[in-house]
Amino acid sequence: MGSAFTLSNDAFKSFIYYGMLLLGKTVGMSVLTGFSRMAFKSFANPEDTALIGANPEGKGRRFVRMNEWVERVRFRCRNIHLHPI
Repeated sequence: MGSAFTLSNDAFKSFIYYGMLLLGKTVGMSVLTGFSRMAFKSFANPEDTALIGANPEGKGRRFVRMNEWVERVRFRCRNIHLHPI
């Protein structure tokens, strides 16, 4: 009998498939969160505002705010999809 960790084992093949699917979804959600933060100029802290050319000591503070769309994406990624794992 062969090893359980080969691609001839259907259970291991399914584990690899769904693991890669979950990894791809996680990466996609992080890219979507970053894109929505840049698009709506809604950042989590003043240091992140340097990406758009704002000064973190002064002007960047106005971009540190809550945006409903950004928080919705972040909430779905973190609380709904990743916590059950």
